[in-house]
Parts: sequence; structure tokens; C-alpha cells
Amino acid sequence: MSDQDAARAAALFDSGRWGEARDAAARALRTDPRNGSARLTLAGALDGLGEHDAAFDEVTALVADDPENATALRLLAIVAARTGRPRRGWEAADAAARLEPSAWQSHAILAFAEVQAHGGAGGDRAIAAAKRAVELAPDVASAHEALGTVFLLLGRHRQAEAALRVALEIDPNDLRARQNLGVALDRRGKVAAAMNLFAGLTAEQPANPAHTKNIVATFGRWVMILLVASLAWAMIGLRFPPPAPSGGGLPPWPAFAYALTLPTVAAIGLAVFTARFRFRLASLVTLLRREATGQIAVMGLLTLAFLLLLVGTFLSGMPRVVVLGAAVVVLLVAGYLAYGKRPQRLPKKAAAPLREEPRPLTFREDVARALSSQPAPRGLNGKPVLQPWAVGPGRIIGFVCSVISLVPNPAGIVIGLLGFVLSNTAWAHLRNADLPRRLPFYGQVLGAVGTVLGIASAIVLATIFPHR
Repeated sequence: MSDQDAARAAALFDSGRWGEARDAAARALRTDPRNGSARLTLAGALDGLGEHDAAFDEVTALVADDPENATALRLLAIVAARTGRPRRGWEAADAAARLEPSAWQSHAILAFAEVQAHGGAGGDRAIAAAKRAVELAPDVASAHEALGTVFLLLGRHRQAEAALRVALEIDPNDLRARQNLGVALDRRGKVAAAMNLFAGLTAEQPANPAHTKNIVATFGRWVMILLVASLAWAMIGLRFPPPAPSGGGLPPWPAFAYALTLPTVAAIGLAVFTARFRFRLASLVTLLRREATGQIAVMGLLTLAFLLLLVGTFLSGMPRVVVLGAAVVVLLVAGYLAYGKRPQRLPKKAAAPLREEPRPLTFREDVARALSSQPAPRGLNGKPVLQPWAVGPGRIIGFVCSVISLVPNPAGIVIGLLGFVLSNTAWAHLRNADLPRRLPFYGQVLGAVGTVLGIASAIVLATIFPHR
């Protein structure tokens, strides 16, 4: 009876009926507590139901009793990563790959474990393991999907796109490969193609929030790029003199060319996106209104700001420094609307601390985390992990930039802001670790002063030399 229940549990698990599989495996284990197949199915079912800690305990006990069970080791590697134990997951994946060197699944899981446990430092080993999986199973879509996902995690987006396209040639219905391909296309600037994939997945799986989040993230990221472009556009416009208030003539032709450049490019970009976006724009707007009201507010604010800047700069003779100030305000306000955190009426339940100390992030990983609004990794004490780049070279560079920005010149705006941001980041990390933070504090003060002096210098130059 135990073997029958174990076989039924395995069949239910393969069909995705995890709750029934858990119950059937539990019945088998009541009859035979040492049944390895039922224990493995129970651990997999618990993981599928989201009970990752329970699954980790179950599969850990199974591996302790049967350390040469490669299937159990692979499951342990997956569950360990989900419960915040990347190093334990890597150890299990490495053991599985050594036990079954001809199993492509072991090498694919080892590739993920390398990235999760060692980050970019394990990139070469992760790619080698993923390529080994493809060599062992060249006709299996999941092997190519694993290689593409590893490339994606390492920031190699062109190679990720190529590998994921191969996976979809083998199996066009691989949902995970389609989603990851959309992320790779987004990172490469292929906005319409990425949103086509995300919109298609949303239509097929409307209950899966990951797809709508991907659409919103893609839209919000490109809104921010447009905001930065608008700031550069306004700063370039400062080089063109505004029309004389009493001249009676038209503004000079460079002013008209400048004024029409960004709207023309925006119109062309919208036309290209509309031509390549296979779904109705009305459906996209409805989705964004429901999921991303902040980004919609950004677009409305941008449109109004552009109209005011154009009219104010090229028709009324407004001082050009006002253009820069208005563009900065637009950037800050719209950035807050796109990515600002709304206060929650109900406090969220605090997440359980990780059982394994996470590794510090590199500068690139920490910047990517901040831009994507992801929370900082937290240690066993619940505090953010100290980032060596921030409290080491970042603290020194921030202080040096803050000192340099004290020399009055328009470039002091950018240099002072850079010094302030780096010093503020170092100050926050040192505060969380209860370490001295005098240098970052002085860097923040000097950076703020340098920024103010830079703004004052820009105003003075624009006033004294209005036509240069």
C-alpha cells in the first residue's frame, strides 16, 4: 500500500496537483517512514505549495539519510536558494553534478547556484556549467533556457537573447523562456518586442502578477530615460539665445530646430512602437492605469512641462536658466511619481530574517538594486548588509567630489550631487553597522554646499553672459 500511495503521489506531483500529492505522500510515509520516493515527493510538493522552510527541512533529512541521491540534492539546491541559503544550495548542486556528471539538470542547477552564491565572481563557472547542460541535452528547451537565464543574471543580455531564442525554437510554449527573453529584450532597448512578450503572457496567465509587473517595470524604466533625455535637451537649449523681447522678429532658426527636435523624435518613436506593438494600445493604457498610475502621471506632467518650457523659452524671452531649473524640477517630481514609495495604511508583516548571511553586493549590483527599487539585502541581525564599495572607495570618492565642487562653477552642480549621493550612501551603511561616519557626514555637507554654489554660478553666468 505504501508503494501505491508513493506512486500516486508522484503522479499527482507531475500533474501539478501539489496539495493532493502532499497528502498522498504523507499517507505513504505513515505506512513506511523510510520510503525515499514518498519523502522526495513530499518535499517537492511542500516547495510547490510555497512552504519552502518545511520543504528544506524534509529534503535535508532525506539527503542526510541518502547522501548519494542526486535527485534529492538537486531539489535541496533549489529549495536552499529560495530560503536564503545560497552557499548550502551551491554545495548540494555541486555534489549532484559530481554524482551524475551526465545529467544535464544537475549542471543547469549548478549554474544557477554559482551565480546565487558567488555573483559575478562565479560567472565563468556558471556559464561553463550551463554550456555543459546544453552539450548534454542539445534538443531540450530547458537546457538552453538555463543558459540564457544565467547570461541574463550576469548582465550579458545579447548572449541571453540568443540562447533563449534557441529554447523557444525547440519549445515555443516555454513560458519561463518567453518571460526571460522579454527581460533580455527590455535590457537591450527593444521595448516593443519586450512588451509584446509580456502582454502575450499576461493574456495567457492573467492571474500571474509577474507579467504585469514586467510591463510596468519596462514602461517605468523608459519613462525615466525620457526624463533624463529631456533634462539634457533643456541644457542644450541654454546655448541658444532667446528672442529679444522688443525685437519684433521671430526667434533664430537654431531655436526652432532645437524646439522641434525632441517632439519630432518622440513622435517617430511612438509611431515605431505603435507599428511594432501587436496588441491594442487601449488595452495597454487600461493596464497601466490599473497597475501604474504613477507612470501615467509622469507622462502627463512631461507633456505639460514641455509645452510650458517651449512657450516660456522661445516665445516670451524667459531667462534660459529658468529652463534648466524647470527641467530639474520635472525630473525630480516625475521620478518620485514613477518610483516613489507610497505610505502604507496597514503595516506589513516583517519578513523572517535569512538564515544564511548574504554576500555583499558589488557597486554594479547595488546600483541595479536601487534603480529597480529592490530592498537592500539584510543580514542575520535584520540590518542591511555592509557594502565594502560604499564604505571604502565610495566614501573617499564622495568626499573628494564634495571638496572639488566647492570651486564655484556650473559643473559643481553635478560634482556636488555625486559627492552628496556617495557620501550619503556610505553614511547610511556605516550607520547600520554602528561605525564612525564623520567623513561621509562632512562629504554630505560639503556636497550640498558645492551644489548650491554651482547653481549660483550657473545663474550668474546666465545673467552676465546671456548670449554666449
